[in-house]
Amino acid sequence: MKWHSLTISLARGKSFSQRKVRMNRRIKVAIIVVTLALVTGCGKKTEKANATRIAMPVTVSIAKIGDVKKTIAVSGRLEGEKDVYIAPEMPGTIAKLYAREGDRVKKGETLVEMKPENLEQVKAQYDNAKKTFDRMKSLLADGAISQQQYDGAKAGYQAAKAAYEQIKRNTKLTAPFSGIVVSRYFDENDMFAPGYKPGILRLAKIDKMRLTVRFGEMDFPKLQEGLKVIVSIDAYPDSTFTGKLIRLSPGADPLSGTFTGEIEIDNPHNLLTTGLYASGKVIYQEEDSVLTVPASALLPDSTIFILKDGTAHEHKAKVGMTDTDAIEILSGIQQGDTVVVDGNIGLRDGMTVKVEAVR
Repeated sequence: MKWHSLTISLARGKSFSQRKVRMNRRIKVAIIVVTLALVTGCGKKTEKANATRIAMPVTVSIAKIGDVKKTIAVSGRLEGEKDVYIAPEMPGTIAKLYAREGDRVKKGETLVEMKPENLEQVKAQYDNAKKTFDRMKSLLADGAISQQQYDGAKAGYQAAKAAYEQIKRNTKLTAPFSGIVVSRYFDENDMFAPGYKPGILRLAKIDKMRLTVRFGEMDFPKLQEGLKVIVSIDAYPDSTFTGKLIRLSPGADPLSGTFTGEIEIDNPHNLLTTGLYASGKVIYQEEDSVLTVPASALLPDSTIFILKDGTAHEHKAKVGMTDTDAIEILSGIQQGDTVVVDGNIGLRDGMTVKVEAVR
C-alpha cells in the first residue's frame, strides 16, 4: 500500500513538472511573437517615416493647354526646288567663267563661255547651205529642178543649221532660271569633257527646298499629299522650318518595298542650301488646344504624380492621344498642376520630393 501511494505521488509530481515545462515554453513563444510584432511594426513605421522624410530629387512640368501630334520621322539631304548642272553638250575648252559659288544669277544670264572652236567654219557651212536652199526653192517654183534635188538641198540646210545652232548653244551657256550657283567644278582654260564631271557649274533655285524621303508600308495608309511637316536642320539647331508633303508615289519600290515622298520646305530668307542634312516629322494626326503633360509623366496603369507642398501625390489619369513628346489628358489632372516628369519611377504616394529642375 505504501509503495503504491509513493508511486502515485511520484507520477503526479512528474506530470506537474511536465505541465510546468510546457507552460514555460508557451510563455517564451508568446514573448518572442510579441517582440517580433513590435519590431516589425516599428520597422514599418520607420520605413514609412523615412519614405516621408527622404526628399527624392525630381524634375517637374506644368500641365498646360497645347497640341498633341502623331508624326512619322523622315530624313535626308536638301535639294533645290530646281537643280541643274551647267555643261556643254560637246567637249571643249572653258574660255570664261562669269559666276562663282554663292553668286545669285538671273534667268538668261551668261554663266560660262567656251572657246568657239570650229565656230567660224561651221557658220560658213551653214551660210552656204542656206544660200543653196534658198536658190533651190526658186528653181523648184520655176520647175527647173526636180523634187529630189530640192529635198537634198533642204536636208543639207537643216543639218548645217542644227550644227551651227549646237555650237552657238554650247559656246555661251546661260542660266535656265534665276537661282544661286552652289558648286563650281572647273576653272578657266580647263578642258571639259561630258562624263568626266556632271557639269562646270551647279545652279539651284532655293526659294523653296526639296527633301526626298522614303516611307515604310505601315506608314503609307496614314499619308496623303498636303500634310504638314516640321523640319529640323543640323546646321540651325535653334530653328525649325515648315514644309508640306507635295508628292507621294502610288506604288512601292519593288526592291526596297518603300514609298517615295517629296517634301517642299519654305526658305524665305535663303538660309537653307543644297546638301544640308534635314530631319522632319510628318504630322498625320493632330489635336489642338487640349490639356497636355510631357509623355514622360505617364507611368504604367495611367499613373501620374502631382507635386503639392513638397509631397508627391499619386493620381490616375484618363489619357487621349499620345505622341513621343506629349500626351492628351482627358481627366484626372487639372490645368496648372505640377507633374513629375523625371524621377517618378519608384516614387510612392506621400513621399517627400525635391525639385531639381522645371521642364
